Amino acid sequence: MSDESAKPTFGLDENFTIESLPFSPEDSIEPLLEQIPNRGGVFWLTADDESVVLMDTAGRLRDRIAGYLAPGQTDEPSRRADLRAVSRAVHFAEGHSPFEVNLLFANLARRHFPKTYRELLRYRGAWFVKVNPTARVGRFMRSNKVFVDRCRYFGPLADKHAAARYVELIEDTFDLCRCEQAYNTDGPAEHCLFHDMGKCLGLGVGAISTDDYRRFVERAADFAADLGTAHRAELTMRMKAAAADLRFEEAAEFKAEIKKLAALDARKFAHVRDADDWRMLIIQPAPGRRTVRPFVFIGGRIRRFAPVRLKDFAAVAAKPLLRAAGRPIKRPAGPARGRLVADGFALLAHHLFNRTGGRGLFLPVTAETTADVLIETVAVHFVPRPRKPAAKAKPDIHHPDV
Repeated sequence: MSDESAKPTFGLDENFTIESLPFSPEDSIEPLLEQIPNRGGVFWLTADDESVVLMDTAGRLRDRIAGYLAPGQTDEPSRRADLRAVSRAVHFAEGHSPFEVNLLFANLARRHFPKTYRELLRYRGAWFVKVNPTARVGRFMRSNKVFVDRCRYFGPLADKHAAARYVELIEDTFDLCRCEQAYNTDGPAEHCLFHDMGKCLGLGVGAISTDDYRRFVERAADFAADLGTAHRAELTMRMKAAAADLRFEEAAEFKAEIKKLAALDARKFAHVRDADDWRMLIIQPAPGRRTVRPFVFIGGRIRRFAPVRLKDFAAVAAKPLLRAAGRPIKRPAGPARGRLVADGFALLAHHLFNRTGGRGLFLPVTAETTADVLIETVAVHFVPRPRKPAAKAKPDIHHPDV
């Protein structure tokens, strides 16, 4: 006997439920379709030898599968493959939000096509900016890989052009070297155009020592980790101090620098953080009215939790989710785990920058993200939508005979 007053259970739910149904082209498709829900998810068709002949996502599973397996309405030749003739089983798994469906598709595609699954994804790898501050000469570079070396990684960014622009802004802000001669170990060069223009520290021409230059790179790396928030706050304070001391030219220089760094407020940079401390709570719609499914994104890994009703979220879900999001992040050991982490960042970047999250909530986890903040944010985000009023019946107007 169930206890309605008992506290609902909540925890990890990382195993997707997969349904498999036999199919024969000689039989009617109607009994098969009656067993398939018309909701979102992933499906795949297999042949006699259990090889996959098609894998795809669908907003309405029943309708999409019927489109592939229903008998043709005409005997006219078609360029479209006759999947009905070669399919012998239908497999599907439900997903109740675009994020969940894409996560499910990536996992299933990786399982069935371990070497080529990335070609099936509708998105590509996320872009980052990386630097190794402990190297002899640290250099900021864009990268569409993450955690493949000892560098610090910052991202994700919207695309490779945004990553290149981020590198430029960092180099301009700290007057870092851009010439190849700065990274040449054969000794200083005689001339550097950027140094002559006052836009370079001059490492390549021996104007600064390697140790001093490394300190600038470390400062630039900290700048890159928080979109220059602390640096801009310091510039603002120095601008106000200069203006108060009537040093207006100096204050104007600070103001121009602040204005230039306002470019970092663009959407293409909105989600840049240190990849070694990248945490996010993702709350997505789930089956059932006023029910959500949480996901925890931590350092490229995505953990899926059981659905929870919104009225129970504060009591059973908020603190466990924050504990899960606060776990230490370890870099992946080995190429296989590294690819999983890269796939996680790619999926997240796809939803952050392409507005494909539906009604879902994507909440960065920082030191200020308390249980109360999480509870309030979820409650505000998932405010019930007002129901459309019923259409008013048109009055039955009687026109008397004239």
